[in-house]
Amino acid sequence: MALSPRHATAFVGRGNAYRQQGRLEEAIADFSQAVDLNPRLAEAYVGRGIAYAASGHADRAITDYGQALALSPEDATIYNNRGVAYADRSDFERAIADYTHAITLDPEYVEAYNNRGTAHSERGEMEEAIEDYTKAIALSPEYTVAYYNRGNAWGQLGELARAVRDLSKAIDLDSRDATAYNNRGIAYFKLGESERAIEDFGQAIALDPQYTEAYNNRGITYAQAGEPAKAIKDYTQALSHGSGFAVAYYNRGNAHAQRDELDEAIADYTDAISLEPRDATTYNNRGIAYYRRGELAQAMADYTQAIALRPRFAEAYYNRGTIYAENQVEERAIADFRKVLALSKDSSLRRGAQEQLG
Repeated sequence: MALSPRHATAFVGRGNAYRQQGRLEEAIADFSQAVDLNPRLAEAYVGRGIAYAASGHADRAITDYGQALALSPEDATIYNNRGVAYADRSDFERAIADYTHAITLDPEYVEAYNNRGTAHSERGEMEEAIEDYTKAIALSPEYTVAYYNRGNAWGQLGELARAVRDLSKAIDLDSRDATAYNNRGIAYFKLGESERAIEDFGQAIALDPQYTEAYNNRGITYAQAGEPAKAIKDYTQALSHGSGFAVAYYNRGNAHAQRDELDEAIADYTDAISLEPRDATTYNNRGIAYYRRGELAQAMADYTQAIALRPRFAEAYYNRGTIYAENQVEERAIADFRKVLALSKDSSLRRGAQEQLG
């Protein structure tokens, strides 16, 4: 039997079934067959666009959504989908434009408000993001993701109590969301509520035992609470799930230094530097460990590298100046301590520099 345009909808139907099963290549092939049979069938372009987006081909998805909109210009869903594809390639300006068009066509389009809020958040426009999340919540009071996103936005603004409130609501609606517990733990940590933070990080880990960030965050909380041994255990657990986690090496190095385990601290800082060679703070902290171990040449080299990476790093100037002063290299010591006074607003650093200058 010869194929005709009316068979295109059958290919679309099978393509959608393949897509829902995760068989994306087969889905794309069926949608393409539908387009060949009927180039004016908007749903074929939409289906293929969704499959392309799920395959990581945002540009192809955008092209297909554009074709679909040319055929069906009043379809808010297509604008929303194209906005998601633009966001996937970090083109948030175009994403916002498409979400706005979707909302204009359908003023009660909850997902479009949430998506536009996320795009605003990616651009650092937190007030606009919160406004969109709030609208989504007003339209759909049980919309978990909007509470989660608004909570994160409040956290970015430093409105920690509001962040806790929204993340708690997200958890009430979905108690299996490990990221909501982790992020609420971060808010509690910043509020100085260490016990609650530790509890939330622990719950995140219980829900997702591979959650490296939650182990790292609980380690930070233990370290600040004066329990470096527990912190080291958590950082080690984080690293067991992925050795490329530079911050966990850095943090474990700090915890070892807190326990005067300088060899272990230096080893961890070195691993962190191998992963993040442009992190000035790690060089500075390794320099401190070398200094405490009496290895002044290595300490000096690390402080100097920290300054090269971050020329306004007042603490590194202070630390290097201290070594110069101890070795009677007065001119260079004076230059470094003067640099501290020019750069730092930290009262203890400034006081130390002034005392060294006399």
